[in-house]
Amino acid sequence: MVVSWLATSTLPMIDGGQAVARIFPWYWFNASAPEVNGISATHLAVLLGLSAALMILSVVGVNRRDLRSGGGGVTLFDRLRANPRTAALANRIGGQGRVSSITAKTASDHQGLTTVVGAIGFYMALLMPIIYTLLPEGIGELFNQLPDELIAMIGGVDMSTAQGFLQGEVFSITVPIAMIVLTATVAAKALAGEEESRTVGLLLASAIPRRRLVLDKAAAMMVLVAIVGLMTFAGSVAGVLLARLDVPLVNLAATCLLATLLGIVFGSLALLVSATTGRVRWATGVTALAGLTAYVLQSSLPLSDRYADWAVLSPFHFYLGSDPLVNGMPWGDAAVLIAMSLVLIGAAIPTFNRRDLRG
Repeated sequence: MVVSWLATSTLPMIDGGQAVARIFPWYWFNASAPEVNGISATHLAVLLGLSAALMILSVVGVNRRDLRSGGGGVTLFDRLRANPRTAALANRIGGQGRVSSITAKTASDHQGLTTVVGAIGFYMALLMPIIYTLLPEGIGELFNQLPDELIAMIGGVDMSTAQGFLQGEVFSITVPIAMIVLTATVAAKALAGEEESRTVGLLLASAIPRRRLVLDKAAAMMVLVAIVGLMTFAGSVAGVLLARLDVPLVNLAATCLLATLLGIVFGSLALLVSATTGRVRWATGVTALAGLTAYVLQSSLPLSDRYADWAVLSPFHFYLGSDPLVNGMPWGDAAVLIAMSLVLIGAAIPTFNRRDLRG
């Protein structure tokens, strides 16, 4: 799914790439612009035919395969871990049962998700600077002729410049979504996940204060999102250097750091909801809704002179509102994001302390 989306988002920008994009299902979903032109019978037929072919292959496959019974089978990760040549990689992706600390154990449990999210950030940050150099002349002016509302939805950027293109294609939507998905998942499962799996009692039975549990879980979330931030920065540096774009590396570092801090803000919100409700679905749902609302506020309110000042209510305002790819690090905005996270984590501690826990 991820490869299909990335391919159909980037390949049509390259000469000859449109034909290659046709091998990915996502192309047949939106290449005909159905929201403008209606349903394309050809594209619909391709999607239905592909679905039918996959269903037929599924039936054939399950009929021919020897099925496992309800006993404990050997998983793919078990086999990879048993092989000395792949054990280290399998442990890195699948996580290990490290118990040296709650922070290390929590971080280890989410290595797989961190690897995937970090790879997406690295790939997009590496590819987009190169894509920018392959765009035909005048494409930036074409982007700028789009309605203001549409430009606002991609970050309100000037796509005719390298900084604007990188912000619009990488840092305005893709990287924040990746960061928030990671931090919200880790933080939601940090406390509520322990309750739902009935393991929180075991943790607290070893004389660990509840405050320590909250802080250790928060620390694990911060470590993992920092890794993704570093991978995104590494990809962006490599892409800018390969494409020979005039984008200051210090500004790339500032933007990646702000993206990391933004992810921590929403992860801290998920931690607070997790501590308050003890429900993973509530924590992830509230955080997803808050992230979407914050993005819409930042992208839409500046369009109105009357309501533009209210954009400060959105954490996204302190992420890209000062245009860090062009202007460098806004330390005041970074301080606001840090303060938001500290307040949310601080609120989670007494909330978790007072609540009756399950398990």
